[in-house]
Amino acid sequence: ARAIEAALDGINPLNAGKKKEEALSMLKKWFPQMENFSGQLKKYKVTINDLLAENEKLEARAKASEKGKMKDTMERAKLKSELDNLQRLVDRIPPDILAELKRQQRHTVKER
Repeated sequence: ARAIEAALDGINPLNAGKKKEEALSMLKKWFPQMENFSGQLKKYKVTINDLLAENEKLEARAKASEKGKMKDTMERAKLKSELDNLQRLVDRIPPDILAELKRQQRHTVKER
């Protein structure tokens, strides 16, 4: 590879013919490998681009999932707060009133 670079770098108007032939001779040996390598690089680039696109999709899904998780957490917190408020209300009802409400409820259920 260094010899090819040297041959290419050494081409100038005074020796263009000879150096050009020398460079072509060296490049002919390397050209098939270079073509194969170039083809492999193209395949790798396609694969890398596919992986990057898939990664973006996964990141978007993860972000959406995180938003959903946060929404669920907020909903649970809201329900817990409502439950706590209702429990405090029930706890404030005097026992005799609560007993009367239960008795009336049983009586209403029996009538149905």
